Amino acid sequence: MDMQYCKMAAGVDIESDMSRNYMPILQDIDGQVAQILADCESRPRGDIVESLVDDVDADVVIEARNVLFRAAQSRYDEQLDTAGIDEQARLCIKTRKGDKARTANARDVSDLFLYVAELTGSFPREVLSCNSKYVEIHDPILPTAGASAQEHLKDLVCIQRKLSELTEVCSVQKRRIDELEHELKATKVAKDTEVQQINHRLDSIIEGMKEHVRAHIPP
Repeated sequence: MDMQYCKMAAGVDIESDMSRNYMPILQDIDGQVAQILADCESRPRGDIVESLVDDVDADVVIEARNVLFRAAQSRYDEQLDTAGIDEQARLCIKTRKGDKARTANARDVSDLFLYVAELTGSFPREVLSCNSKYVEIHDPILPTAGASAQEHLKDLVCIQRKLSELTEVCSVQKRRIDELEHELKATKVAKDTEVQQINHRLDSIIEGMKEHVRAHIPP
């Protein structure tokens, strides 16, 4: 598959996008996946992942994941060389299983692509298996300006999600407080009624004793 065919399959404008760093990798993956990933700078990560899950076959996503992982390994090796690190790394891709495997694979595709396209500076370690040996790069290659915007967008999405979760927690706690206040009021009413009944019985007993005493006092 040549570059022009790939870009046409991906729905990408050939002339205006020729200089983009991530265009070469798109020729190695499925056209439908490439079309989704080509919008990575204009769409939130969650939307990209959702499109990969909803619009692309699971096997195609896995194939793209493998291709991007190999490309990510190459970039990581280049970063090690640039940083002057001689220690050997061993990167092994994680096998996704279970009900959430499809979403996890799509998320891996998005994260690996951002790294391969140099839109982020750090290797996405979430895709690595426990058999991997990851070598820290303490002086990594700085991401591009586009990566900075992408990272800010990811942070904003994360903050919004956390805010939504906290709002829900606050709503649950408020409902519980309202329930406790209602129970407290109900308990107070019940106790007040019980006290009134006891006082009434005491008054009746005292009045009866008075009547008994007056009945036995001689005129």
